Formats: sequence, structure tokens, C-alpha cells
Amino acid sequence: MKVDTEVEFKNLNVELEAEISKFEPTGIGNPTPVFITKNVSVVDARTVGAEGKHLKLTLEKDDKIFNAIAFGKGEIAPLLSPNKKVGIAYNLSLDTWNGNKSLQLKVKDLKLS
Repeated sequence: MKVDTEVEFKNLNVELEAEISKFEPTGIGNPTPVFITKNVSVVDARTVGAEGKHLKLTLEKDDKIFNAIAFGKGEIAPLLSPNKKVGIAYNLSLDTWNGNKSLQLKVKDLKLS
């Protein structure tokens, strides 16, 4: 997997996602940027979707908390206890709910630290 850059959670915000979205549409010639962050703490991990195939996460680092989704990674949920440290590769996604905007991380890969 090609990773574009390492980013700390403290630098992730809705404004960054808005700047990145200016480069859309993404596709074969213009891939969506992939970021990595290391030593992230798992706050919560649970399976979602049909047959628990996907993983819904709450992740924290340096007092910044983000929700994340990892499609097709449900089988690793038992390994992700609270405070477990992981490294993640992800894309940014904007989640809008009742008029409120927040970042969600779309996890592409996850490694136990």
C-alpha cells in the first residue's frame, strides 16, 4: 500500500479534509491520500455489518479522539482491547449528522504495536 505521509491526530481536522477534497475526483490517476499514524490507543472496538465483517473503532492519541471504520477487518476485534496501541493507515472522510460535521477515519490497514 502506498502511504502519502505520517500525520499526528492533533493535525487532523475538518478544514484539512476540505482542502484535500478540492483535489477530487479521485480515482486511478488521482488516488485518495493515505495517511499513517502510529501509537494510537484503542478506546473501543466492535464488529458491525452483516456477520460482523467490519470493525467500528474509537481511537485516541494526544487527547484527540476519532471514530473510524475498517471494512473487512471484523475478525481482529478480539485483539483490540481498550488502551491497545495500534498503527493505522487511513483516508479521511467527512461525516455529517444532524448538520454537524466531524472527521471519520476510513482504516485501510491496522497493525498492533
